[in-house]
Amino acid sequence: LGLLADLLALRLNEMTARPFFLLGARNDALFTPSMLRATYERLDAPEKKLHFLPSGGHMLLTQEATARETAAYLALRACAQGLPLQCGYAPKD
Repeated sequence: LGLLADLLALRLNEMTARPFFLLGARNDALFTPSMLRATYERLDAPEKKLHFLPSGGHMLLTQEATARETAAYLALRACAQGLPLQCGYAPKD
């Protein structure tokens, strides 16, 4: 798990204008909240955010409810950054 934490501990150029968002689930047994917090603290970025979904486990983006919650959170962050939104999702009938 330490190796995986090191892989997530990216060093970003301080001159980058891009924000960094680290998302996780509170009930992820592999990337636990404490591991993600430690990784987040090691990140070097001009702006960074750590956001936990209440559930979803390790494969949170493969579940419709948590994938939608993640998309909604990222859409809010993109709007806050003044970024245009494009949606490639076509809802099921």
